[in-house]
Amino acid sequence: MDEVLLFLVKHLSFLYKDFGFKIVDSEHADYFGGVGSVILQSGDLKVMITNDRGFIAFYVRNPKFCKKSYDWFSPDILWQLVKGEVDDDFAANETTFSTFLKEHITAIVEYLTGEDAEENFKKMRLMKKARAKRLFG
Repeated sequence: MDEVLLFLVKHLSFLYKDFGFKIVDSEHADYFGGVGSVILQSGDLKVMITNDRGFIAFYVRNPKFCKKSYDWFSPDILWQLVKGEVDDDFAANETTFSTFLKEHITAIVEYLTGEDAEENFKKMRLMKKARAKRLFG
């Protein structure tokens, strides 16, 4: 959990300082050397930051369009939505993602909460399926 909070303060503080995100949930467990997550929310947009066995990961969702508990979207899917490019390795670099998020947060909020949000989530679900097919056959 400490790693998640430190990363949030060091790399993603703009979410709560400039965009009104608030911590709405958190979890911590001591197994595997300590795992944890923090969920931030602003309006309908949620961002989850997790530490799973030393790896920081990020996910986004809008509960209006994401009804299943596993319906979260990773940075590479966001990258593909915003940039129109496939980069399966993008999610593996947490500082690249935080820079991308900072540079594109206004567009991301619009994509995921604006009038085209429902259609964008449908696109992202198709992107997830296509990624799984690329990676796992």
